[in-house]
Amino acid sequence: ILDAMSMVEFDLFISNAGVGSFGEFADLDLAREQKIIDTNISGPLPLLHAAAKKLRERGTGGIIITSSIAGLQPLPFMATYAASKAFNLFHGLGLHFELKEYGVKVLSVCPGPTATEFGGVARVPGKMTGLPRDSAESVVSHALRAYDRGRAYSFSGARSQFFLPFVHLVPLTLRVWLAGRALVSSVKFAKEE
Repeated sequence: ILDAMSMVEFDLFISNAGVGSFGEFADLDLAREQKIIDTNISGPLPLLHAAAKKLRERGTGGIIITSSIAGLQPLPFMATYAASKAFNLFHGLGLHFELKEYGVKVLSVCPGPTATEFGGVARVPGKMTGLPRDSAESVVSHALRAYDRGRAYSFSGARSQFFLPFVHLVPLTLRVWLAGRALVSSVKFAKEE
């Protein structure tokens, strides 16, 4: 794949990998947790490297990296997923700074709950999967507008916009505790199934 990337012309590289899990880390299948790291970080990394190198040499184009609003917030019961999305966000922000002087745009997209199959694949139980979600089309549209404006990051959807002041104003340990309290009932529900 990497050799093929060097031969293909592209203006925009989009890294949109994402898989997660739900439950107490100690109870989750370790191989599945490793797959989250492999899918969300290790797999896209060589592709991002090749894209960054090629676009830097050309002095034009861009990269969009899909993170998540979970990348701003440690999440009990989704700890590996949130940590992997924090990597995506911080990596993208670093690349934005590095590549900007070469004329290459890099945008990190941090959507909130989006109408995809993610919740089912991650095995998020009960009412968590029934919460309102943004359409994938609206997330993409918002991201492309932010990309066109040269932004470093984008938070799409009403829930993400609502969450941002919370991230800046509430201490990290309190946010983790609140997130854990909000999710603990879903863990109990999952164990009862």
